Amino acid sequence: MAKLTLEMFTSIDEDPEAKQYRILDGLQKSRRRFQGNRLYPELAELINMHRTLIELQDKLNNLKEEFPKEIKDIDLENKEIIYEPLELKEDQIQPLLDLIEWAEPRIREVIDEGVAIYEFVNERMEVESVGIVPSYLDEGYFFVPDNTRRELKLYLYERSLFTSVEQRYRALKTSFLKSVSSSLLEMEPGSVKLKLLDQRSDLPNPATYAFKTDLEFPFEETIFPVAKRKLMQQLNKAG
Repeated sequence: MAKLTLEMFTSIDEDPEAKQYRILDGLQKSRRRFQGNRLYPELAELINMHRTLIELQDKLNNLKEEFPKEIKDIDLENKEIIYEPLELKEDQIQPLLDLIEWAEPRIREVIDEGVAIYEFVNERMEVESVGIVPSYLDEGYFFVPDNTRRELKLYLYERSLFTSVEQRYRALKTSFLKSVSSSLLEMEPGSVKLKLLDQRSDLPNPATYAFKTDLEFPFEETIFPVAKRKLMQQLNKAG
């Protein structure tokens, strides 16, 4: 079963029905992953693809109204249409527009299924600060339970501020420290923090957050990505 890619839309040597079949096949792959409660990376990839296709659709529609030009290539990485000022050939643009119009609601439908699972997991997951919250929040620890393995996974996080031409945004880098057994899983988060501080002295008063959930969903594909996003929201809210 093929993975859904932008090349499925822009390949020249393939007829429309074959493209539709491959797109449906890729969407079915993502849907089966969601049905197994495995959200990532499929959900993020589908959202990005949907956004890119809408942008491409707008650019193609605008191109039809401008001075006649011929599409030379499509830069998928930078989401740009490369064209040269020749006679516009409608048969080069309209099939791609038709395919995007056909695929967009189908992609959005699968995205909605993934988002519903995400919201369910997010609602069933709690996060709380452990101990006194310091003024410095850009580095610290967080604990996430992996109920499928009866483990508590400990992580270090670092929050950074990036500035681009268009906007400023924060990114969260995480580093796995270790997993502790089920015997520590039942301990109070404060006790787990003290044990961690006894072994590491690089952060004397770290911000620390503990997650709680009763879900036994796949950890790497669902629990951890949702926890990471929830932690970022918590940090941004705190300052």
